[in-house]
Amino acid sequence: MKTTFQLGAASNGIDPTREDVTLRLGALEVTIAAGAFRVDEKARFRFKGVVNGLSVDAQIQSLKTGGFEFKAELPGAAAASIGMRVEVSLTVGDDTGTTVAAVERGKH
Repeated sequence: MKTTFQLGAASNGIDPTREDVTLRLGALEVTIAAGAFRVDEKARFRFKGVVNGLSVDAQIQSLKTGGFEFKAELPGAAAASIGMRVEVSLTVGDDTGTTVAAVERGKH
């Protein structure tokens, strides 16, 4: 899954290294605990690990346009359980956004 987002005017910013990050895809919810994301050599926030028994690979990257790009890969079985189009919610600390997205099926 890949999406972009902008912070609202009232936002105090995001810091996934210090805030919980929760991804909700339909009924599936994964929370990556504060401190689990790391900043890589390209200034991206990265997490790769296991959450609630699911292997998760997630990335948040600042864009030149002022927004952010969020990418996440979940195991095929988890993605198969949520359907082809799903409501997606991303929460970083006290900032939340929701959209409807198409689920891309990968080869795992």
